[in-house]
Amino acid sequence: MKNNILKLCLALVIVMIMVTPLYATHISTCTETYTHFGSGIYELILDWMSSSSSTFTTYTTTTTVKGEVLQAVTYTDSAGDGAKTLDNYDITVTAADGTNLFGSALSNRDSLNTEIALPQHITPSTMDTTNFQPIIDGKLTIAIANIGADSTTGRIVIFWRAK
Repeated sequence: MKNNILKLCLALVIVMIMVTPLYATHISTCTETYTHFGSGIYELILDWMSSSSSTFTTYTTTTTVKGEVLQAVTYTDSAGDGAKTLDNYDITVTAADGTNLFGSALSNRDSLNTEIALPQHITPSTMDTTNFQPIIDGKLTIAIANIGADSTTGRIVIFWRAK
């Protein structure tokens, strides 16, 4: 009986050792840098890397954004290693209450050029979009889709004015 328990424990340890690397290679990463420029203007730099399975899990910032969201700027290959996304990747930035702050403005990002996006409000009944500057107080959640390549890197910079 004691021998069977030891064999079972050994088998479980072996399985855990074999399975753990499979999950570890599918983890995406994001680091953030927060800067205050004075005059109430702030920026949040999010440097991201997709997993080896061409996906990016959502990321919730540790920085609380409190104020009027002004714009976002996107860059690809922020690490400078040539690992670019496929053209037309999509980013969603949501506030703590679930509001999509940029609507479709962060859709179809270019893989070669730096691009600026302004916050958008989408009218559900007509799907019309209008630019606006939402006032928020909370953390942001970032989701990236249609990356299309393994271990690609990018940068999202979000600017806001304190209110």
